[in-house]
Amino acid sequence: MSRALAIQANAPATGDTGALLLQRRCACGQAASELTGACDDCQREQMLGLQARLAIGASDDPLEIEADRAAAQVLRPDVARTEPSRDAPLSLTRRNSVPATTHQAAAPASVHQTLARAGEPLAPATRAFFEPRFGHDFGKVRVHRDGLAARSAREVQAQAYTVGQALVFASGQYDPHSVNGKALLAHELAHVVQQSAASPRAVQRAVVRQGALSIHIDYGPVVLVPDADRADHAIGQIAAFTGAPPPAAQETTIRALTADAQKWLMFALTLVSDNIAAASTLDRGVATQRLVDHAGSALHVPQPDPARAFVREAMRVSGWSETAQAQRLSAPVDPDLSAIDTIVNPPPSTGAIGDPLDAAALNARLPPALTHLLTTLDPAGRANVGTRSLSAFQAIGDVVQTEARSFFAPYADTAIGNLYDLQPAWHASANIFDVGTLTPTAAQRRGYLSNRAEIIGRSDTTSSIVNDANIFADVHFESTRATDRTELAGIVATMEADPAIAPVVDRLIQHTGRKTGTGSATRIGLVTDFDADQRSACADHWVGIDTLCHEVLHALVHPDFVATAGRVAFPQVIREGFTEVLGVQLFNDRIVPKANADAAFKTTLETGVTGAPCPAPVAATIGYGSAGSGAEDIRTRVHDENFRAAYFLGRPDLAGLPP
Repeated sequence: MSRALAIQANAPATGDTGALLLQRRCACGQAASELTGACDDCQREQMLGLQARLAIGASDDPLEIEADRAAAQVLRPDVARTEPSRDAPLSLTRRNSVPATTHQAAAPASVHQTLARAGEPLAPATRAFFEPRFGHDFGKVRVHRDGLAARSAREVQAQAYTVGQALVFASGQYDPHSVNGKALLAHELAHVVQQSAASPRAVQRAVVRQGALSIHIDYGPVVLVPDADRADHAIGQIAAFTGAPPPAAQETTIRALTADAQKWLMFALTLVSDNIAAASTLDRGVATQRLVDHAGSALHVPQPDPARAFVREAMRVSGWSETAQAQRLSAPVDPDLSAIDTIVNPPPSTGAIGDPLDAAALNARLPPALTHLLTTLDPAGRANVGTRSLSAFQAIGDVVQTEARSFFAPYADTAIGNLYDLQPAWHASANIFDVGTLTPTAAQRRGYLSNRAEIIGRSDTTSSIVNDANIFADVHFESTRATDRTELAGIVATMEADPAIAPVVDRLIQHTGRKTGTGSATRIGLVTDFDADQRSACADHWVGIDTLCHEVLHALVHPDFVATAGRVAFPQVIREGFTEVLGVQLFNDRIVPKANADAAFKTTLETGVTGAPCPAPVAATIGYGSAGSGAEDIRTRVHDENFRAAYFLGRPDLAGLPP
């Protein structure tokens, strides 16, 4: 049996959770320091700059067993082997590859002398045979088979041994053309993969952070599965993960995938199954089907994956990220839960919840109040109109989109079907348009009026634009009642048909930012003029950036969260309040501070703006009346993580809202 030689580091490793960090004895066998992992003698050698020791791995080391298995997998059907089992799971490294009490003997001097020699490269035909089977470049491998090499192998009692890229063979053992020689060489090449810079411990094993969660990566079980075996392996993974063989249709789909897609699926299944404890409520069958359906159109490869794009993609597509991020959070309880219910289901001013609507009072009070808001905001009365640069906002749309992804991680981009992972990629900059070019339809006018009616009706204080407060509370209006919604729709329809009001609404639509469409059809409309008597071009540009933040957030909301609006009496808290709070957070807590601290970033944001460089931007305030203030009250009660998980992951219950 061959034996592997593992280099024992002289200094404590960093960033590696492998078994060598758990070893309690020095490589030489003496008691080791808890801090350095080396004995006093070896530490002295380190300080003197002496060469690292080589420790001889035991013949029953799990790495040896896995090398046998890897060789058997790679050589099938070229070399028939009965041991180890062909059905054994393939894994190059184990988490506890060296038990804490294992004594490893130091390598003899002949080993060091052999490794100091140049060796010879593998023959081209040998590389051509093994490289596609291992999926590994063996161009740096060097074979040692001279007299000194044979003596070193004899002294460590091995037919062959491996250190890094060096393969050392006993006399007569290097014979890549014979059945037994090829098997031995395959075993040693498996050790090369184990010990190389691209080994499981360096690349295939890692821990990736996703917010407060840790994603453990260990691709050892799948990294050497040959192309021809990938479908069978993935099918076996699914059976083990779900507890049942995959349905016939799913198996057919897997077998029809390309080898690369099957590889993607194997690695993705490994990731999800290894980390399922953090998402224990995930439906395994549904998660598996999502991965199978996605494998053929996957955007990222598992290796190399320096930015962990594959990890994010696999965990998002499977639903693991949504589930795990939400699962670690707790829904609010009383008294916060009751307070939140009062915000989204405001009690009437008099009487009791459930009292019938006073339709006459609603018709008497709401139209004048809504008309007052419309005429107060009507841009037709502006004496001095300034012009915004649409191209200036188009130039920074992607910047705001990127900042939102970073600022709201790990929630903004982990939901299934999220805007950030569309293909072709969705870019805010390419989808910004001038709302002034819109020709409003009757349906758009009714939508605008309904939106403002909800805000006015639920306003609990008066202001320059609100001249009548608590209308809905006073008249017992319930948005959840179909009869009440019908009454409101009648008021809106009557106002929309009024020739004195319709043009005002048209102008307001053409001067209000908006998000239209979904998915790849998502577009963001911005206003291209402003009241120059109220603001300078610089000040207005930063107001426009605040609006852009708001509309980008609209593009990222989870549809399950939006659906909650139909289950509460004050739906504008859901439709606009949460978006307003998050948009202001993005503007005040990320965009503005970064612009103030980074002159280049500020210059980018102000490109094309008259008067730039502009004065330091002013912080935005939360608008949308009681809808905005109510959402902010909810945020302070449930805190940012729950608030964001509710919005981006479609878990309204985490914000105390009805699921």
